Order: sequence, then C-alpha cells, then structure tokens
Amino acid sequence: MVDATPTPFEEAQQTGERVELVDLREESAQFFVNPDGSKTAEIAAAPERVRQQDGSWADVDLTLVTRSDGSVGPKVSAGDVSFSAGGTAPVVRVGAENVALSVSMPVTLPTPVLDGPVATYSEVYPGVDLRMTAVGSSFRQELVVKDREASQNPALRSIAMSTQATGGSMDVVDDALVVRDDSDKVVLRGAPAAMWDSSGGATTSDDAEVTPSTESLGVEPVEVSASGSGGAATLTLTPSADFLEDTSTEYPVVIDPSVDRLAYTWAMVNKTFPDQEYYKWSDQDQGVGYNSYEGTHGKRLYWSFSIPSALKSNDVVMKNAYLSAWSTFSATCAPGAVRLYRTGSFDWTTTWNSRPAVVGDELDRFTGKAGYGCQDSGAGLRAEMRLGAGLRGAIDGGHDRLNLGMISTDETSNDGWFRFAGPENDTTWKRPKLAVDYNTKPTTPGWDDNFTIAGSTCQNAAQWGKYVNPDGHFAATAMASDPDAADQVRAEVQWWDAYPLEKVQDGFDPGSSTFMTNKQVANKSIPQTLSDGTHFARWRIVDQSGAASGWSPDCPFYVDQTPPSTPTITIVGHDSGDLVPIGSTQRFRISSSSDAAEIRYQWRVNGDATTTEGTPSDGTPTELTHEVKGSRVELRAFARDRAGNQSSTSGWVSVHGALNGMTALYGMTAGTNNVVPDGIEGDPILWQGNQVQDQFNFPLTLASSGATANVVRPARGLPTTSTTSVLAADGTSDKSAVADASPVLAHAAQEPQTTKDGNVVEGYPSRVPGFTASAWVKVSNADADTTRTVLAQLSEPGTPSSSSKMSFDIGYDRGRFVGRVFDPNGKDFAVSDEAPTSPARTSGWWHVALSYRAAVPASGTTPGEPARMELITLRESSTSLTPSDQVITPALSAPATIRPTRGPLVVSHASSVRGRWVGPIDDVRAWQGMATPSQVFSAAKASN
Repeated sequence: MVDATPTPFEEAQQTGERVELVDLREESAQFFVNPDGSKTAEIAAAPERVRQQDGSWADVDLTLVTRSDGSVGPKVSAGDVSFSAGGTAPVVRVGAENVALSVSMPVTLPTPVLDGPVATYSEVYPGVDLRMTAVGSSFRQELVVKDREASQNPALRSIAMSTQATGGSMDVVDDALVVRDDSDKVVLRGAPAAMWDSSGGATTSDDAEVTPSTESLGVEPVEVSASGSGGAATLTLTPSADFLEDTSTEYPVVIDPSVDRLAYTWAMVNKTFPDQEYYKWSDQDQGVGYNSYEGTHGKRLYWSFSIPSALKSNDVVMKNAYLSAWSTFSATCAPGAVRLYRTGSFDWTTTWNSRPAVVGDELDRFTGKAGYGCQDSGAGLRAEMRLGAGLRGAIDGGHDRLNLGMISTDETSNDGWFRFAGPENDTTWKRPKLAVDYNTKPTTPGWDDNFTIAGSTCQNAAQWGKYVNPDGHFAATAMASDPDAADQVRAEVQWWDAYPLEKVQDGFDPGSSTFMTNKQVANKSIPQTLSDGTHFARWRIVDQSGAASGWSPDCPFYVDQTPPSTPTITIVGHDSGDLVPIGSTQRFRISSSSDAAEIRYQWRVNGDATTTEGTPSDGTPTELTHEVKGSRVELRAFARDRAGNQSSTSGWVSVHGALNGMTALYGMTAGTNNVVPDGIEGDPILWQGNQVQDQFNFPLTLASSGATANVVRPARGLPTTSTTSVLAADGTSDKSAVADASPVLAHAAQEPQTTKDGNVVEGYPSRVPGFTASAWVKVSNADADTTRTVLAQLSEPGTPSSSSKMSFDIGYDRGRFVGRVFDPNGKDFAVSDEAPTSPARTSGWWHVALSYRAAVPASGTTPGEPARMELITLRESSTSLTPSDQVITPALSAPATIRPTRGPLVVSHASSVRGRWVGPIDDVRAWQGMATPSQVFSAAKASN
C-alpha cells in the first residue's frame, strides 16, 4: 500500500507554512522546511525543550512542583535539579552528564513556599529568606537579607555549606565552585559569589518617558573557601561585613553563590564595575550602551550559540543567517544603534577588563528604538541583525559555538542605551535566537550509487566502459539522493564528446519542472544524436530549492551505431547441398566483421522449428559442431556487436543427410527413355563408416510407358498436400521398375558389381554386412490371397522364377506387411507385422522398411553378435508423424548371411501377375548397412 502521508516539504507546499523537521529537533534548536524547499534552523542561547524518556519532547517548564519522592523540582528542566521539601535534606541536588552535586545549608529548612520557578524558605535566619530558583539548566541560590537588623546576625559573617560530588570532584577557583568529572572536565561551574544591594533610580529624558529599571549599583564579591578533598567538602561563604554595615547600603541585600551547567553561555560586562563578572545574568532583560539615570553604567552583551551538527557540513548552503533579539526598551528616541560582532570565547570569568576580542568586521547593526513614544514601539521591537559570513567563518574555523557581541555605537550618552530580553525571559518568543535559512546540497553520485551505463556499473576513468547503440533501449542511471530526507530532487545528466572534449547535451530526470522522492534512481536514455566514438556521462543532483551536488565522476562509454557484417558460413569439408551421413558430425565455420562480439545462429532440421543459440566471439571465426539428424540440415546466422547492433541474417546453407551407406533414392519421376534417375544429386558417395569406398549410380528403368502417374495426396509425414509422381501399379499390367545394376550390397564376399555402363568393378566388403530398403506405399487390394511385392532384390539377373533367386523382398500378405531374406541355400526367413482390425490397411499411406544385418563373428576378446532383421512400418498421420507411430517387428531368427546379390533391385515386380503390387509406390530408398529405427523414421519424414 502506498503511504499517502505527505512529506514535510509537500505539507509546507500545500499549506504555505513552514513545517518542523521533528527528527532534527534539539534542546536549543529547531529545524523547519519552508514552502520553497529551503530549511530554517532556529537556535536558542538556552535550552527550550527536553527529550522525555519515551522519546517525546516537552517544552521547558520551570514551575516548581512537589514530586513523588517528596522533593521539589521544575516540571520540565534541561538540567537535573531538585530542591529540598524542608528539614535537613540537601537544599539542592543538580546533575550534569555523569556528575551529581548536592549542597546542604547549616540550618534546618522550613517547608518552602512555591511560586513559579521560585522556592522560598522563610526565616532560615531571623530576617533572612533563602530563595532557590530553577533556571534553564540548573539553579540560582540567593540569601535575601531583608533589613539592616537582620544583617547583624553573626551567622551571616561565615556561612558553612556542606557539598558532596558524586562521580567527580570539587574545587574553588576565583571564589567560584568548580565541579569536574573523572576525566577532569569542568561540568558545573558557579559564577564568583557576590552580594548586592537594592539601590537604583529613574530619570526622564527630553525625548521619551523612561520606565524605571533596577540596575545593581552596589556589588561586592563574596569570599569563598573550601575544606576537604575529592567528592566531599565544606564550602564557606564570607560576606563582606563592611558592605552589610555601610550606611549607604540599601536593603534587602542578596548574597548569591549560584551554580550552573556550562553547556549554555551568555554574559554581560559593565565598565562601571570592570572586575565584576555577570555570567548568565538572570534578569528578564539587560542593557547595552551607556546609562546615567540609574547610576552610571557602560554595558555590553555577549551571546554564545551552540552550532548544530546539521549546519557544519561544507555541503550546507546558508542563504540567510541573522540574530533575532527583542529590544524591550531604549532610553531615548534619538539616533543610536547597536552593532553586532563576532567575538572570541567568554566564560564565568569574563569581566569588562577581560572581555572577549572582536573577530573581524562589524556584521550588522540595529537602529530601531523601543522607547515609549518611539514610533509606537514602547512594547518592544524585534531586532534582526544579519550574521553575514560570521556563522560560516566559525564553522570553517572548526568552532562548535558562535560567539556574538552587542556593542552600542554611543557608549557616552543615554542615546546609546538599549535593553534586550535575555535567554531566560518569561516570554519565549522574546528570547534571543539565531535564525539560519539554509539548505543541504544533494549527495554527489559516486560509483556505488547505481551509477550505470546500459546496465553496466561505471568503473573508474582508467577503465573504458560500455559499448552502446543509443536506440532508446540504453540508458544511464544514478541514485538521486539528498541528506535532507524531506527534500525532493531531480537529476541532471550531461553527455560529453571525448574527442574533442565538449558538452553535447543536458537532460533532467524528471523534467525541468518536476521532482521525485528522495533516494530514487534517475534514468535517462542515451541520446540518439550522439555520434559514433567515445563519450562521457556525468550526473549531479538538484533539489527543489535549486541547491546542486557536485558532478559525479565521468562514466565513459562508446557509441557504435554501425552493425557488423553479415556472417559468412562455411560448411567444413563440403559444399552447400552436399550429402553427409545421418548420425555423423558436421562442422560449420561462421565469421563476421572484427567488432562482432556475439554470433547468433539458427539451426533447422527437415524444416522443423528453429533452435536459436549464441556463442561469444571477438571477430575470430566461430566453429559450430552439430550432429546430422535428418535428411536436410540448414543453418543461417546473424551477428551482434558489443553495442547491440545486429547484422542482417545470412541465407540458409544446408547439407543433406543420407543414412549411412545410402546407395539409391528414387522419387519415381520418369525422365527420358522412361528412366527414373537416382535421386541423389551427381554420383552418389558410397559410405562404409565415414570412409568413401567408391561411386555408383543406379537409375530405374520402367517396364512400360506411363507407369508413373500424378496423384494428389498428403506429403509424406506433413499436414500439407502436394502433387507427387508415383509408380501407379495396377496388378495386371507390368508397371514395374528395375534398376540397371544392384544398389544393395547385402553379401559378405567380394562380389563384382556392374555399373550402368556395363563395366564390371570389384565390390567391397561391409564392416557389418547388411542393408535397409524402404518405400511409401498405398494398399489398393487388401483381400488378395497372395503376397504382393513392393520391393525385391534379385540374387541373379533376369526374371525371378522362384524365391531362391532373391536376396530379399518386401510385400503385403492378407492384411499385413511382410519382409523376407533368403540364406545362401534359398531358405527364407520372414518377419511380418500384425494384421490390424482397424483401421483398414487401405485407409492411407504406409511407410514400410526392411533392415538386415549379418551375424558378427567373435574376434579375440570381442564377443560376436547374431544376425538381426527388423520390419518397420509407419502409418502416415493426418497431422504429423512421431517416432512412436512406428511399429518395429524384429525377426525371431535370421540367417547368419544371405544370398549374394548379383541382380538388380526391382519395384512392383514378380514372377506372375498375382504377385504384382496393386496401388501407388513412392520414395524408394536403399542403403548399405542396417539403419536404426530413428534413421528410418527420418527417411520416412523427409521429402525429396
């Protein structure tokens, strides 16, 4: 099922609003995809959300609640903080990474009063409250001395607090508590303890009404000392007695020994108190510039933002980056501005005298005024200052943080005084943030990114590539991938000529205005306009915002649109049309042009369906070897080159298969002088094994004119019809045929043979003496009570007067076919098939064959074999022939040898009219040697 849930990009396009990429969310950073496909990162200076144990996120909520274990803590905090519910338990526990710190007061604590993030423990000393405040990732601890009388308590001159660090150690550095983990890394650090009074004032300028704002005028360091070692220590605070007793000190006075995590950093420095640290000031807002109406101040603000890893890659394209801060107040509406700089690092030790150095030029400035009456901006004003190359410079410099400083253009008058909301302002949207509009470039395709040409993986440039014919079937592919999972992409491909090196064509997949889902394979057809020769393809991926990857490596390939030449076929050892023995092995040599990578050929036997095969070639002749299994074997071929171009197909070449030892083949078509020529073209080659023995030709002479007639019948073994000339024997007239000389050599002795010219030549011995004779016949007199002769071999020349004058005959007797051979004494050995009851023998054409092989005597360790004789009959089917249609009737016994053959082969010839054949006879064949049933079947199925 297809997931119908829109991607963040699709949702942004549909709604016109940006959509958060939740998978990238961090404590102080959020990421969004915009309707145009770009992305925006918003980075806060302090944590704003916390990942819960179930993986979900919750916004920071510092409202204190009583927990199930009895302690007090914020609902959702970026730090592991809990406060005491009263009694002698530690007033605070705070964790950072693998270290936990607890702090205990030297008093029994009352039950706290909870108000938002503040837990107030009233009257821990007379007139003194302890105020514990949950901040972004830790806590702030303040002793509030409410009046001068309370300050006289001796307990305030030295306050000893017990501390315990688990998983780390503690120390006091520059009057500040430092907690390190076991690797000596500082994970918790307090600002130097300080105390201040409540003095402050307000003035009114000529340009605008001024809202009073508390600015700490009297700030005094608090001496801090520690005793103990390792994880346990007593931390002693020694507030200044002079400060407490000074008549100018205004109460209440706050004594602050706060501790915080170091993951988030901001600071203020004040020229009026050049050695005082204001690390992670906790006011709702803080000032920049000069202020003379609340005492005299000259302030600068510093922000430090953690750079998310998603922005650090060189593949990130930053389109716009700026600091967004909320200006809560300006002292006047007169001209003045705040400049923004990139600065060096700063920490809890930073003061006016140790303020961070400016790095580079001014990035931007803010000129708006947020004072009352200043263009109706008394409620505040958004300040957006561009970072320019500041963020990229920090990343390129290998920094994990971007440190920024805000400095007024006028640090000598109230016209340069601005206030800005801090990272822990109660109103979330007023807090300072970095806003970065960016995009990540798609991934550059490489060798392993489905980078192919015509289905072959692209290799490095040193290895030449694929041969192709750009006919629309070949394509280049590459994975279209972008690290931003929400992005949609398209793939740009370039086609280059290698010689000379120039770009030929560009293309996109999908087209120029559409995109596909990330991580799909792009596919582009190779242009048909490319000329033959060497080319390169290369890809790059473009996302919907226009950001592009680098170009892939070049993938080389050859274009070849020229087909190879038509193959030439040579029949090794013969010419086309020659006779070769069935069962023998015939070689064919096929060759084509030098760039042919493959030759395909078709092999056909007796017109049967083709078998297509292939063999590799590098332009060298390819030799094929096939067994000759039919009376006609044909071969044709075509070539394909490495680019897939195909040659034209050659014409058929063929050899004619002859059964081993074939001596005659008669189509029963009379020529001049009523002679039926031997159907074998030219002088036939007489075979014994695979050796040529001699050459003979044995035409038939018809006994009377007109013995042949044209009849329409199904072609032998095939479902079509054709007109064929046959011997039309009628059983009454002498319509027979007699060979000029014997084509059958069934004897073992060296018998002389007579050629058609009357010359006597020496015969030759048979390795396995024997013969096969066959014919197609149609029975027209099934009720005859005598044997009707189809074929006979005379042992002596002349008209036979008895069976003793025959070597063999094939005939028909009372519904069955019969074959006989005669031993040297004239005794006959017969074999016959069974007379079928249905269908009648007169229902169609039959193929009948008689095969005989003389006994083979034993020789040495080779055993002998008895003589063998078979009658093989086959009824012609109306549709097709199969070997299973044959009936093979072997003789129960056979003579070891038969009568020597000196007379001719006769067709439809007997000593009396009663013995003559009635019906057509066709396709008479005779072989030297005993044919196998499969060879007989092939002969039956073959056509002249």
